[in-house]
Amino acid sequence: MANCDRNAKLYRSRRGMIFGVCQGIADWKGINAGYLRLTLVILTIFTGFFPFGLLYIAAAFFMPVEPAYRERRSEYRRSHVKKGYYDLKQEFEDLASRFNGADRNAGSRERDWDSRFKNERA
Repeated sequence: MANCDRNAKLYRSRRGMIFGVCQGIADWKGINAGYLRLTLVILTIFTGFFPFGLLYIAAAFFMPVEPAYRERRSEYRRSHVKKGYYDLKQEFEDLASRFNGADRNAGSRERDWDSRFKNERA
């Protein structure tokens, strides 16, 4: 699912299943493409191909294909957001474990120094 942009143009998606019409409409409207595909298949079956199947094929021929730079940009954004989230989560978990370890070590070192000073003074 893509962000619904008010100024976005309607394109056939390069990531679509057959011709990319449903994926393009879903990206354009910001809805789930799976629901749109399911609705189209059900309507095509129950109406006997004529209106919806013919409209789908007409849309496949008349809708322009999504420019390649848009696909690269959306894939880049999607992959880096997901990768960044998991990397950041892992980094925070590592920092938390290091902090907990440092906190335990600091406490034991302070006790160690306290005991050394008490032993030297006595």
